[in-house]
Amino acid sequence: MAAARSEFAEHGFAGARVDRIAAAANCNKQAIYAYLGDKEALWNSVYSRMISDTVEAVPIDADDMPGYAGQLYDYFANDQSVLRLHFWYSLERPKDNREIDNAVRLATEAKLSAIASAQARGKIRPGIAPDLVLLLVLRLSVASTDPPEGNLSNAKHDAVRAAIVDAVRRITMPD
Repeated sequence: MAAARSEFAEHGFAGARVDRIAAAANCNKQAIYAYLGDKEALWNSVYSRMISDTVEAVPIDADDMPGYAGQLYDYFANDQSVLRLHFWYSLERPKDNREIDNAVRLATEAKLSAIASAQARGKIRPGIAPDLVLLLVLRLSVASTDPPEGNLSNAKHDAVRAAIVDAVRRITMPD
């Protein structure tokens, strides 16, 4: 799976080659097809696992959305394959993929519920729908983590992170 993730992140679905994945994984192509299915099934497994790995690595803390945004920013900055896979998915993949749609739905439902609950408790500003809160936090968290802004100096990384955390604080914190 690690070899497939690396190959898909680097080349996208269309450019990825199962031969290269097999060579990097020290196995043969037929074993990949036998255990994981065709290239489409392999992509779906890689992308779905990337979603669940991200949710597990950076669990939402709806009571601290600014902190959550900062942790997401760090995660995306430290693992460029996450965003690369997402960008390739946005560019190349069909939008009616049940396996991936289900992975996204499972990841999103819990976050939206946590945000709605935090709003009800007065921890997040009311008046912004939970899905918009999540969208804004996710979009801000990817700022400057993709080329050409990627590979920031430590000082610039810290400044961008601080600005993202502050922006999310201003958007989400009650007055």
